[in-house]
Amino acid sequence: MILFSLICIGSTFNSKGQQIFYKEVNSEQGLPTECIYDLAKDTDGLFYLGTDQGVYTYNGIQTEPIPFHGSISNSVSSLVFTSSGTLWCRNFSDQVFYRNHGVFIPFKGIKQASPEEGLIDIKAIGNFLYIATFEAIYVVDDLKKKQIARIAISKIESIYSNRKELLVSNLDGMITKITGAKITDQLQLPKGMYRLCEANLLYAMDKMNSIGKIVQFSIKNQQWKLYEGPVLQQGAYINAIHNVQNNIVVSSNRGTYFLQKGKWTHLNTGQNHTDIIEDVQGGIWISTLDNGLIYIPSLRTNTLFQGLNDAHFRDIIPSPMGFFLSSSKGVIYEIDEKGNLIQQFDTKQGSDLEFIYFDPKTQRLYTSVGHFDYPNVNSFKRFYYGKGIAIDENNRVYFGIHSLAGVISNDSVEGITPIGQEPINVENISFFPIRYKRTRALNFNKGVLHVAYADKLMAYTKEKNFELKDQNGASISVVDMAVDTLGNLWCASARQGVFCYKNGILLKHFNTKNGLRHNQCKTIRFFNNNLYVVHVLGVDVIEPQSARVDPISAMLSLDHLHISDIIGTAQKLFFVTKRGLIQVLSEASKKVTTPIIIFQEIQTEQDTIREFKKTVNLRDNTVELKWGLLSYKEGDKIELWYRLKDYDNTWKLISPSLNSVVYNNLPAGNYTFEITCDKKKVKRISFNIPKPFWLTWWFITIEILLGVFILWITIRLTQMSVKKQQGIKELLIRSQLKALRSQMNPHFLYNVLNSLQGLIYSNKLNEAGTYVSMFSDHLRFTLNMSEKQYITIKEEMESLGVYLELEKLRFGDDFHYQIIKDTEVLDLVQIPSMIIQPFVENAVKHGLLNKKGDKQVLVRVKKLSDNSIEITIKDNGIGREQSRIINKKRKDKPASFATKAIDNRIDLLNKQSKNKISIEILDLYDKDYPTGTLVHVKIPINLQDENINS
Repeated sequence: MILFSLICIGSTFNSKGQQIFYKEVNSEQGLPTECIYDLAKDTDGLFYLGTDQGVYTYNGIQTEPIPFHGSISNSVSSLVFTSSGTLWCRNFSDQVFYRNHGVFIPFKGIKQASPEEGLIDIKAIGNFLYIATFEAIYVVDDLKKKQIARIAISKIESIYSNRKELLVSNLDGMITKITGAKITDQLQLPKGMYRLCEANLLYAMDKMNSIGKIVQFSIKNQQWKLYEGPVLQQGAYINAIHNVQNNIVVSSNRGTYFLQKGKWTHLNTGQNHTDIIEDVQGGIWISTLDNGLIYIPSLRTNTLFQGLNDAHFRDIIPSPMGFFLSSSKGVIYEIDEKGNLIQQFDTKQGSDLEFIYFDPKTQRLYTSVGHFDYPNVNSFKRFYYGKGIAIDENNRVYFGIHSLAGVISNDSVEGITPIGQEPINVENISFFPIRYKRTRALNFNKGVLHVAYADKLMAYTKEKNFELKDQNGASISVVDMAVDTLGNLWCASARQGVFCYKNGILLKHFNTKNGLRHNQCKTIRFFNNNLYVVHVLGVDVIEPQSARVDPISAMLSLDHLHISDIIGTAQKLFFVTKRGLIQVLSEASKKVTTPIIIFQEIQTEQDTIREFKKTVNLRDNTVELKWGLLSYKEGDKIELWYRLKDYDNTWKLISPSLNSVVYNNLPAGNYTFEITCDKKKVKRISFNIPKPFWLTWWFITIEILLGVFILWITIRLTQMSVKKQQGIKELLIRSQLKALRSQMNPHFLYNVLNSLQGLIYSNKLNEAGTYVSMFSDHLRFTLNMSEKQYITIKEEMESLGVYLELEKLRFGDDFHYQIIKDTEVLDLVQIPSMIIQPFVENAVKHGLLNKKGDKQVLVRVKKLSDNSIEITIKDNGIGREQSRIINKKRKDKPASFATKAIDNRIDLLNKQSKNKISIEILDLYDKDYPTGTLVHVKIPINLQDENINS
């Protein structure tokens, strides 16, 4: 990071005559090189340096290199901008480059140019680029990057652009004016190597001329005359002539010459000066070949007076002839306003003088170690006055030292309280102690003595004494005091800034919270209706009426010069520094500018915006804002503050070397980004982040409508599901009733009753009773199952046993049945009701009824896995096919619970369950002869968890 040099230098180190004030910026302060050939600036004011190491940008704080493609030389000069903003340059290998997307690209469009011509210089006017060789001017269209003309001019020495025409000088003294791509005028001068410049009239000066003459002329009128120029030093060589701030300026290898109001001023820093340019803050920059940059804050800022014998200055006060200036060598210099030394008052102490004070009534010059009777330089009388003095209307002298405050009285000490002390005599001077405490400053005004002690600030009057405190009622530590034209007392404190009192009442308090740059003050002065505060960073000026605070030393680029005191007149300000007395014309101090902030771009994931309208509309909520800072007067010794208004109103400090800030995940809304150096001149940019589409009114409307539609669909589907489930339940009940009817059909009842009648007629009363009991059990089981959707395995087996036993009584001894349940199957496992018994009934009614001989039915329950069981019904009947044939021929065929009805009932049950029931019916054959039917019913065990009996 580049910092200004803290050296204040003149062209010669003496005590007489004004010298231009300047600073040095070189490699010690961060420049990448000290050899700089050329300077340029863009429309924003950013500097470009052409150096022996390439081209760099410079904003007063830091440099950034610009890369090159295809360059065979590092040394670059002739930096020029066209109207379209293209930056052109050349290197010392006669290559021409233009910048494209941040990179310099070689221009290869020059035709007819031979290597022998040699490249002299390039200039730009509008969108024309002029390339000067020794034999011709090549005109290039910047927009097309194409040569459009070649103008032959022999022995070309230099070219100059005045933004309208190109002026060309050659070794024969011919001055040629080119407008566009044509020669429009010529003027013959004596032979010479002329450098050209225009300021109202055209000026030309031979670069080797040392006789102090400039040719001044007008091409239009074909008139010319010799004009008095600067007398160049021996061996001087003119590099260029410039027009800076309407002043003719000559750059040479022996420094720079300025023509101001008809008088030449020579700035000789001991380096070879190559170019000069004005920055956007009014400062002037000079490039050198051997020491980087020279910075001149203003041509109206001068080193007025420098101390002798390495003496440093401390305080300045008015004198009858100009100013008294105290030094670190115990000498007081009296100088006039032009910096001429009038006389010296030597205390012979050889040490720093802590203060000086001049009493116009007694014509006595006081110092910390004694006093002089002005103007007698040999009248010094020794007495230690310490930190300062104050004199009342009766010529009593109040003083303060490291151990007490006292008063030297010519008559009596009445009127100042408290006194009550015995007099003390030192150096044959008698005084009365006021208070035994370290004293720092005193002030007497309108009958009130104010004494600043190390621990508090006291006011003494004839009637009383009292302490002046801060707004919290605490004591303050004051180092200096001043009184304004309204009689207000201003106090500079050691740690709390500046206080203002009126009749002992605190009126105002200035500190870092309301504009003061630092709270540690050193000196305070009131003149020109303003209050000047010297603190550790420099000098701030306070306008008492408006309470405005401005960093005057920073705006004049005088910070960090160890300013110890300041004084002013209506036309000038004088700053006391260790290196000398700096004079600034008041006109210059009123024209100072703050650093310039330039918004460069707003970047998001989807957008990069470089053109800023009133409000920038963005598409993302993560935003990076980038800016450029031009701080040529202040360098990096500034405070840069930023905030995003209405999002976070707190001002945040950021380093001036940083140029961007990122905000992540900003809510939708309008924002204003603000950035400033002083919180007074604020740079603003507004942008808008729209709401995401899901928060827009149309999307919310669609969401509401869609929600209503989904709710309606949900209700409808729920209703349909409930209705479906209810329908399934009804169908299950119907299928259950159908199964019940199959068991209670008239044929079955008729067969049962017929069998019962036969038993009775046969007088088999016991068998008839048993049969009746079994039939009643069957009816009970049947009715019980009609009320349930699920029954236990035990219930199903008992019901089947009763039914088969009834059928056995009907069929006789030829009928046999078995019901087998594996021990692994629990009795409480539940299965759907009316599922197994229809298969058993069909086996009896259709498989065994028409079979002659042995009739068998086997029902077996076994466990397939932990999750399912299998019930097998096997008979040795005639088979399903033969049964269908027989039933077609019979009119009284027994009613059947058909397979389709069973399938429907199983399907209804499966619709209510995640785990499905499966049925497999197999016809058994023995060599194509039907031998019966086998039914496999697989039922999930966990169906018991889905019992819907309720």
